[in-house]
Amino acid sequence: MAISTRPAVAQEQPPQEQAAPTIAPATLPTDAPTTAPVIVLVAVDATSPRGALKLFIKSMGDGDTATAERILVSDNDVEKNWAAVMLRFSAVQARVYGASVNTFGEEGAKVVVGDVALAQTYALASIDKSTEELQGDKATIRSDDGAEGPIEVRRVEGSWRVPVKVFVGDAPAEKLDETAAKMSRQADAIEAFCLELTAGKYKTPEDAAQALQLTQVKAVFGEQAPATAPASTPTTQQAPG
Repeated sequence: MAISTRPAVAQEQPPQEQAAPTIAPATLPTDAPTTAPVIVLVAVDATSPRGALKLFIKSMGDGDTATAERILVSDNDVEKNWAAVMLRFSAVQARVYGASVNTFGEEGAKVVVGDVALAQTYALASIDKSTEELQGDKATIRSDDGAEGPIEVRRVEGSWRVPVKVFVGDAPAEKLDETAAKMSRQADAIEAFCLELTAGKYKTPEDAAQALQLTQVKAVFGEQAPATAPASTPTTQQAPG
Protein backbone atom coordinates (compact mmCIF):
# COMPACT_ATOMS: atom_id res chain seq x y z
CA MET A 1 0.00 0.00 0.00
CA ALA A 2 1.19 3.50 0.67
CA ILE A 3 3.73 2.56 3.28
CA SER A 4 5.44 -0.73 3.84
CA THR A 5 4.48 -2.76 6.89
CA ARG A 6 7.84 -4.49 6.82
CA PRO A 7 10.05 -3.40 9.75
CA ALA A 8 12.07 -0.42 8.60
CA VAL A 9 14.93 -1.51 10.85
CA ALA A 10 15.73 -4.34 8.44
CA GLN A 11 16.48 -1.97 5.56
CA GLU A 12 20.19 -1.37 6.08
CA GLN A 13 21.08 -1.10 2.40
CA PRO A 14 19.69 1.46 -0.05
CA PRO A 15 16.66 0.21 -1.96
CA GLN A 16 17.38 -0.79 -5.54
CA GLU A 17 15.40 0.84 -8.32
CA GLN A 18 13.42 -1.69 -10.32
CA ALA A 19 12.53 -1.40 -13.96
CA ALA A 20 8.84 -0.95 -14.60
CA PRO A 21 7.23 -4.11 -16.00
CA THR A 22 6.09 -4.11 -19.57
CA ILE A 23 2.35 -4.75 -19.78
CA ALA A 24 1.01 -6.14 -23.03
CA PRO A 25 -2.42 -4.93 -24.21
CA ALA A 26 -5.14 -7.25 -23.00
CA THR A 27 -8.41 -8.15 -24.70
CA LEU A 28 -11.38 -7.67 -22.39
CA PRO A 29 -14.02 -10.37 -22.28
CA THR A 30 -17.35 -9.33 -23.77
CA ASP A 31 -19.01 -9.26 -20.36
CA ALA A 32 -16.30 -7.16 -18.70
CA PRO A 33 -17.50 -3.96 -16.97
CA THR A 34 -16.99 -0.88 -19.12
CA THR A 35 -16.70 1.62 -16.28
CA ALA A 36 -14.07 1.82 -13.55
CA PRO A 37 -15.19 1.54 -9.92
CA VAL A 38 -15.87 4.85 -8.21
CA ILE A 39 -13.10 5.80 -5.79
CA VAL A 40 -14.08 8.22 -3.03
CA LEU A 41 -11.23 10.49 -1.99
CA VAL A 42 -10.43 10.28 1.71
CA ALA A 43 -10.04 13.60 3.52
CA VAL A 44 -6.49 14.28 4.69
CA ASP A 45 -7.13 14.59 8.42
CA ALA A 46 -7.16 12.50 11.59
CA THR A 47 -10.93 12.10 11.76
CA SER A 48 -10.76 8.72 10.02
CA PRO A 49 -8.23 5.87 10.00
CA ARG A 50 -7.27 6.27 6.35
CA GLY A 51 -7.33 10.04 6.64
CA ALA A 52 -4.79 9.87 9.46
CA LEU A 53 -2.54 7.65 7.36
CA LYS A 54 -2.80 10.10 4.44
CA LEU A 55 -2.04 13.04 6.74
CA PHE A 56 1.04 11.27 8.08
CA ILE A 57 2.39 10.43 4.62
CA LYS A 58 1.75 13.95 3.29
CA SER A 59 3.37 15.61 6.29
CA MET A 60 6.41 13.35 5.99
CA GLY A 61 6.78 14.19 2.32
CA ASP A 62 6.39 17.91 3.01
CA GLY A 63 8.92 17.88 5.84
CA ASP A 64 6.21 18.87 8.34
CA THR A 65 7.62 16.95 11.29
CA ALA A 66 5.33 18.66 13.82
CA THR A 67 2.22 17.22 12.16
CA ALA A 68 3.83 13.84 11.53
CA GLU A 69 4.87 13.62 15.18
CA ARG A 70 1.34 14.45 16.30
CA ILE A 71 -0.04 11.56 14.21
CA LEU A 72 2.46 8.97 15.46
CA VAL A 73 1.93 7.01 18.68
CA SER A 74 4.64 4.98 20.40
CA ASP A 75 4.39 2.27 23.02
CA ASN A 76 7.68 2.90 24.85
CA ASP A 77 10.69 5.20 25.04
CA VAL A 78 12.71 3.13 22.57
CA GLU A 79 10.02 3.50 19.91
CA LYS A 80 9.71 7.21 20.74
CA ASN A 81 13.45 7.72 20.23
CA TRP A 82 13.40 5.77 16.95
CA ALA A 83 10.46 7.86 15.74
CA ALA A 84 12.21 11.13 16.61
CA VAL A 85 15.24 10.16 14.54
CA MET A 86 13.04 8.94 11.67
CA LEU A 87 11.19 12.28 11.65
CA ARG A 88 14.46 14.19 11.55
CA PHE A 89 15.65 11.99 8.68
CA SER A 90 12.41 12.68 6.82
CA ALA A 91 12.77 16.43 7.32
CA VAL A 92 16.31 16.31 5.92
CA GLN A 93 15.01 14.36 2.93
CA ALA A 94 12.53 17.15 2.24
CA ARG A 95 15.31 19.73 2.49
CA VAL A 96 17.56 17.92 0.04
CA TYR A 97 14.67 17.73 -2.41
CA GLY A 98 14.10 21.46 -2.09
CA ALA A 99 17.80 22.18 -2.53
CA SER A 100 17.88 19.92 -5.60
CA VAL A 101 14.94 21.77 -7.15
CA ASN A 102 16.56 25.14 -6.46
CA THR A 103 19.83 23.98 -8.01
CA PHE A 104 18.75 21.87 -10.97
CA GLY A 105 15.01 22.48 -11.40
CA GLU A 106 12.18 19.94 -11.07
CA GLU A 107 13.51 17.53 -13.69
CA GLY A 108 17.05 17.68 -12.37
CA ALA A 109 15.82 17.03 -8.84
CA LYS A 110 14.24 13.79 -10.05
CA VAL A 111 17.71 12.60 -11.03
CA VAL A 112 19.09 13.43 -7.59
CA VAL A 113 16.33 12.12 -5.30
CA GLY A 114 13.75 10.47 -7.54
CA ASP A 115 10.25 11.64 -8.45
CA VAL A 116 9.12 12.67 -4.98
CA ALA A 117 5.85 14.23 -6.12
CA LEU A 118 4.84 11.14 -8.08
CA ALA A 119 5.69 8.85 -5.17
CA GLN A 120 3.51 10.87 -2.81
CA THR A 121 0.66 11.00 -5.32
CA TYR A 122 0.82 7.22 -5.69
CA ALA A 123 0.93 6.70 -1.94
CA LEU A 124 -2.10 8.89 -1.26
CA ALA A 125 -4.06 7.36 -4.15
CA SER A 126 -3.37 3.86 -2.87
CA ILE A 127 -4.96 4.80 0.46
CA ASP A 128 -8.06 6.09 -1.34
CA LYS A 129 -8.40 2.64 -2.94
CA SER A 130 -7.86 0.78 0.33
CA THR A 131 -10.50 -0.36 2.80
CA GLU A 132 -10.79 0.12 6.54
CA GLU A 133 -12.39 -2.09 9.16
CA LEU A 134 -13.31 -0.50 12.48
CA GLN A 135 -13.01 -2.37 15.78
CA GLY A 136 -13.75 0.15 18.51
CA ASP A 137 -10.71 2.37 18.95
CA LYS A 138 -8.69 0.31 16.49
CA ALA A 139 -8.94 0.01 12.74
CA THR A 140 -7.34 -2.20 10.11
CA ILE A 141 -6.50 -0.72 6.70
CA ARG A 142 -6.08 -3.16 3.83
CA SER A 143 -4.74 -2.52 0.32
CA ASP A 144 -7.17 -3.02 -2.51
CA ASP A 145 -5.08 -5.74 -4.16
CA GLY A 146 -3.83 -7.48 -1.02
CA ALA A 147 -0.21 -6.96 -2.09
CA GLU A 148 0.67 -5.35 1.25
CA GLY A 149 -0.02 -6.55 4.74
CA PRO A 150 -2.72 -4.82 6.80
CA ILE A 151 -1.94 -1.62 8.71
CA GLU A 152 -3.46 -1.23 12.16
CA VAL A 153 -4.09 2.28 13.49
CA ARG A 154 -5.54 3.50 16.78
CA ARG A 155 -7.89 6.19 18.00
CA VAL A 156 -6.39 8.20 20.86
CA GLU A 157 -8.43 10.94 22.54
CA GLY A 158 -10.75 11.17 19.56
CA SER A 159 -8.11 11.30 16.81
CA TRP A 160 -6.71 8.46 14.74
CA ARG A 161 -2.97 7.83 15.10
CA VAL A 162 -0.38 5.70 13.30
CA PRO A 163 1.60 3.41 15.66
CA VAL A 164 5.38 3.36 15.34
CA LYS A 165 5.03 -0.42 15.36
CA VAL A 166 3.73 -0.17 11.77
CA PHE A 167 7.32 0.62 10.78
CA VAL A 168 9.41 -1.36 13.26
CA GLY A 169 7.29 -4.45 13.83
CA ASP A 170 8.50 -6.53 16.77
CA ALA A 171 12.18 -5.60 16.39
CA PRO A 172 14.07 -5.74 19.71
CA ALA A 173 15.13 -2.56 21.47
CA GLU A 174 18.80 -2.97 20.62
CA LYS A 175 17.97 -3.24 16.92
CA LEU A 176 15.87 -0.09 17.05
CA ASP A 177 18.69 1.79 18.78
CA GLU A 178 21.17 0.55 16.20
CA THR A 179 18.98 1.61 13.29
CA ALA A 180 18.26 4.99 14.89
CA ALA A 181 21.99 5.61 15.13
CA LYS A 182 22.43 4.78 11.44
CA MET A 183 19.56 7.05 10.42
CA SER A 184 21.05 9.84 12.51
CA ARG A 185 24.42 9.49 10.76
CA GLN A 186 22.65 9.51 7.39
CA ALA A 187 20.75 12.67 8.35
CA ASP A 188 24.03 14.35 9.28
CA ALA A 189 25.52 13.30 5.95
CA ILE A 190 22.54 14.58 3.96
CA GLU A 191 22.64 17.93 5.75
CA ALA A 192 26.32 18.27 4.84
CA PHE A 193 25.48 17.35 1.26
CA CYS A 194 22.79 20.06 1.15
CA LEU A 195 25.36 22.68 2.11
CA GLU A 196 27.66 21.49 -0.67
CA LEU A 197 24.79 21.43 -3.15
CA THR A 198 23.66 24.97 -2.39
CA ALA A 199 27.28 26.14 -2.53
CA GLY A 200 27.48 24.95 -6.14
CA LYS A 201 29.88 22.04 -5.66
CA TYR A 202 27.97 19.73 -8.01
CA LYS A 203 27.60 20.85 -11.61
CA THR A 204 25.17 18.20 -12.86
CA PRO A 205 22.27 16.28 -11.31
CA GLU A 206 24.10 13.03 -12.04
CA ASP A 207 27.15 14.15 -10.07
CA ALA A 208 24.95 15.20 -7.19
CA ALA A 209 23.00 11.93 -7.20
CA GLN A 210 26.15 9.82 -7.05
CA ALA A 211 27.69 11.99 -4.32
CA LEU A 212 24.51 11.83 -2.24
CA GLN A 213 24.28 8.08 -2.44
CA LEU A 214 27.93 7.54 -1.64
CA THR A 215 27.67 9.94 1.29
CA GLN A 216 24.78 7.98 2.78
CA VAL A 217 26.39 4.59 2.23
CA LYS A 218 29.53 5.76 4.02
CA ALA A 219 27.41 7.15 6.84
CA VAL A 220 25.89 3.70 7.37
CA PHE A 221 28.83 1.40 6.67
CA GLY A 222 31.84 3.63 7.32
CA GLU A 223 34.90 4.04 5.14
CA GLN A 224 34.69 0.35 4.16
CA ALA A 225 31.87 1.33 1.80
CA PRO A 226 32.49 1.02 -1.96
CA ALA A 227 34.43 3.88 -3.52
CA THR A 228 31.60 4.50 -5.96
CA ALA A 229 27.84 4.10 -5.77
CA PRO A 230 25.39 3.55 -8.62
CA ALA A 231 24.18 6.96 -9.72
CA SER A 232 20.85 5.58 -10.93
CA THR A 233 19.40 4.74 -7.52
CA PRO A 234 18.46 7.76 -5.40
CA THR A 235 18.45 6.86 -1.69
CA THR A 236 16.64 9.78 -0.10
CA GLN A 237 13.20 8.82 -1.41
CA GLN A 238 11.14 6.18 0.35
CA ALA A 239 9.41 4.22 -2.29
CA PRO A 240 5.81 3.17 -1.84
CA GLY A 241 5.70 -0.18 -0.14
